[in-house]
Amino acid sequence: MTDISKVSAAQDIARAAARELLNKLPPGTTAADRDKFIGPILRRHGIKKNGFSSVKDVATLEAFTAEVKAQLTNPDAETLPDPITVEQLLSGDFPRTPYSVDDLIMQGVVNMLYGDGGTGKTTVAIQIGVAVSAGVNIFGRKTIQAPVLLVLAEDSAGETKPRAAAAINDLDIKNPNDLALEVWNLPGHDISIARINEEGTIALLPFYYKLEEKLKAKPGLFVVLDSLVDIAQMGEAQRLGPNAFFKKVLTGLCVKYGATLLVLGHPSKAAMADGTYYSGSTAYRNAVRNMIVMKVEKGEPFRSLERLKNNYAADDTAIKLTWCDGIFVPPTDEAIAATVRGKYQVVVKTILDLVGRGINVARSNRGEGETPKSVAKFITTSPASTTRVTAREVEDFMRDAIRIGDLKYVEAYGRTKAHFEPGDIEHAPTEAANNDFGAGGDTDDAPGVVPTDDIDARLGLLN
Repeated sequence: MTDISKVSAAQDIARAAARELLNKLPPGTTAADRDKFIGPILRRHGIKKNGFSSVKDVATLEAFTAEVKAQLTNPDAETLPDPITVEQLLSGDFPRTPYSVDDLIMQGVVNMLYGDGGTGKTTVAIQIGVAVSAGVNIFGRKTIQAPVLLVLAEDSAGETKPRAAAAINDLDIKNPNDLALEVWNLPGHDISIARINEEGTIALLPFYYKLEEKLKAKPGLFVVLDSLVDIAQMGEAQRLGPNAFFKKVLTGLCVKYGATLLVLGHPSKAAMADGTYYSGSTAYRNAVRNMIVMKVEKGEPFRSLERLKNNYAADDTAIKLTWCDGIFVPPTDEAIAATVRGKYQVVVKTILDLVGRGINVARSNRGEGETPKSVAKFITTSPASTTRVTAREVEDFMRDAIRIGDLKYVEAYGRTKAHFEPGDIEHAPTEAANNDFGAGGDTDDAPGVVPTDDIDARLGLLN
């Protein structure tokens, strides 16, 4: 179908939907009343009265059609609850807002999780989703069990699978197939929920109605929406736009279906610099009840998951997390040891790979060839790597490797530059480092591989 025929077909469908909606009006309805009935919908989508032929944007026509069809299936106007007296307020049973994840994620409202790209927001959200669907503790905090839907616009099923599997394993879930957990991988698809202009006028888009079908089918659904930029078409500098999107569109879904929404977002550089960590105008902060941020702890192998804002509690929640076996976990001694071990293995493997290719590696940043700084940058920025390591850590691991015997350092002599060579110990770094840059794994029985306890002892990780 050509672009012209697609537009023509969309115009015909929109025109038919409008006609069907108007036919619902009682006989004898005046033209003015008909305009009052359908006019607001037309204006929300920037369509002039009787002007479908002038609209050439298929997405606009489809959004109009979707809203009209929603009116046809749910024609009842919103009814507001009656106000109550102070006596009714004080004597009534009105429970406080509970937490889906204790003191972290509030149930039945919109929660925002901000963090710079690469900090691990999606991984943590997947872990939380798995825990909530099973009703088990996560990061040492209780959860309220609920069905879960992960809407992921940036990650394929191939990227999601290992993280979900690692979370299931870490939480010791015996029957994962019984979990009320659905994953909706939608990279490359339009998951815009609404388009909102500077005046705060809302145009609901097709994905809104697809999501609403999921919420309607499972009241009380816990939904992860990754990410904000994919679900909302609005300017970041606006105040009315985010206010309408969060308070009317998303909160409306929460209220209507008892849903809990966890929306992932990227803060602006300025917001990261001043510590506010939200995106756009202050309306982004004021329009939600609960805001969380995931930050990298400078100079430490940790992430910090903390509450930036909570309308109903003090903002004092902070959870330290470290990367271990494909997910984030609280930094227990065992997890820290695994992190250090994994980093050491990756550094040694990288140096041996460089040396094997005839590339000189120096142990000082003032040396010639690759340096601790460039090795750290290579590891941290490599698409295949999940490891984050600093130049100082690389220097420390170099010294450890020389002391242990995994690497040998030859000082400069004559025309020969100072450089690393393979060590005297006849082994390779662990299979985990070879295969997946420190993803972990039991390698005790692997031929030619150093047992984990041996590495731990030599790094001083065992008492």
